[in-house]
Amino acid sequence: MDKVIDWENSDILLRLTDITKSKLSYANEYPYMVSFTDQFIDLLFTSEKKIQLNEWRRKVYSHNIDETLFREGISYKEVLQISRWTLKGLYLDALAIKGDVLDEDDIKQVQEACDHYYEKLKLTLYK
Repeated sequence: MDKVIDWENSDILLRLTDITKSKLSYANEYPYMVSFTDQFIDLLFTSEKKIQLNEWRRKVYSHNIDETLFREGISYKEVLQISRWTLKGLYLDALAIKGDVLDEDDIKQVQEACDHYYEKLKLTLYK
């Protein structure tokens, strides 16, 4: 995932959008992987791998984040939660419509929707 993230870019919304789009690229090959890994992470990873994953996640949410981008009265925690709900919701909605399996065109549409909603969230949450 380090290849997906531009660590010099301090825009957390863009970072989360890029991560989501990258995950979606695997969904075509492994359609149940996105939800499966979240549910069974304890079974899939050794203690050492879980520590590495947690360190990586910590870095995603803390390294080089510019909180001055946010509108007055909007907290970092709120930006994270709204963006998570939005990006995860795009994927879940596509699955609900397509019957739990997405083809390559579906994945591309969800990735494009991620970009679209990134722009909307940026307009709403950023100065």
